[in-house]
Amino acid sequence: MGIGENLVLKCRWSQCIFVDNKIFPRHNDMICLCVLSYLCADNQQEVAVSCHRDDTELPSYQLVTNGTSFDILLTDTIMTNKNMIRRDYIIIRRIVRNDYPSKTTLLQYLSDHDIEIDSRTFDRDMNSIRYNLDVNIAYDRTEGGYYIQRLNNDDFDKLLFFIGLAENADMILSSMRDKQELLKYLSISPTTSFKGVEQIAVLLQAIRNTLIVRFRHLNYSTKEQTEYTVEPYLLKEFEGRWYLFAFVRKKIAFRTFGLDRLETLTITDDKFQRTEGLAATADRFNDVFGLTYMPNQQNPPVETVQFQCNSDFMIGHFSALPLHHSQEIDGNTVALQVIVNPELENKLLSYGEYINVLSPASLRNSIRERLTKTIRQYGD
Repeated sequence: MGIGENLVLKCRWSQCIFVDNKIFPRHNDMICLCVLSYLCADNQQEVAVSCHRDDTELPSYQLVTNGTSFDILLTDTIMTNKNMIRRDYIIIRRIVRNDYPSKTTLLQYLSDHDIEIDSRTFDRDMNSIRYNLDVNIAYDRTEGGYYIQRLNNDDFDKLLFFIGLAENADMILSSMRDKQELLKYLSISPTTSFKGVEQIAVLLQAIRNTLIVRFRHLNYSTKEQTEYTVEPYLLKEFEGRWYLFAFVRKKIAFRTFGLDRLETLTITDDKFQRTEGLAATADRFNDVFGLTYMPNQQNPPVETVQFQCNSDFMIGHFSALPLHHSQEIDGNTVALQVIVNPELENKLLSYGEYINVLSPASLRNSIRERLTKTIRQYGD
């Protein structure tokens, strides 16, 4: 952006904003301003935002970098809101320790991160967390501190994940000017893919607001692109890549789409009905390792998969890197509550002689047969 150039944002009921043809989630005006602050991080000029409303149009915002005045001028608001979002995540990170930190403790924790705010600002931040981030923070008078209500283990893990994303994004953005210096210290696997992750927030909003999405999906094998209009139900991460699980109304079936293969993603204003039956189908992905659970299977059962580890090293490995959220370890035995599928079988096979699959019998027998065929291939 050059000095004097205008950047216009149009807000839509799809809870997204479009900035220079790029799409961003729009929880509220604060997020709009935060996005703008990142886009203008390299611009040393004063940044201002104006808001125009009337009875016929949706709200629009205009960013100007030449100091021009507007009807409603929010000079310096951008950086203020960016800092507020950072404070919100730091507060959450401290509260999830579950030791009921007091306001004094939280203010000191912020100070330890070079953030100094007064009591009134802290109260506003707490309200921001409750209403903008949808995190239900309450005060326990007996303990004399704050805690997060109604947060199960799965939600806790997801919350920490997004806190980590926010912190890492802030670190990356603050390091952009030094990127050439930093790149020589970075090594990335050739299979690592970051493409498509910028669409996570947008798709989450579409899922939450039951909005139909459209995109072109690239087939890596044929290089052909197919147009899809889908009802999004779930985002799933597997082995470092993100996937959208969505219902394709024309095919009357669910499909899984890699986010790195999506092009021209559009969030429409058209809503869909999230039925209990389809939602239950999507929820069954929580019982799957990988991506190959097919909803047209006749109610595949959740089974107890048990295997023994032949070394303390492997027990340490599975303790640090669980295969599934249901994983439990008892001595040298690991147990999972999952729907057995080919990806799980292949994963267990990859550990070779270091584990011994005990149950279910069908899985144990299948692995034995595949190992027997492998031995024959290497026979003299």
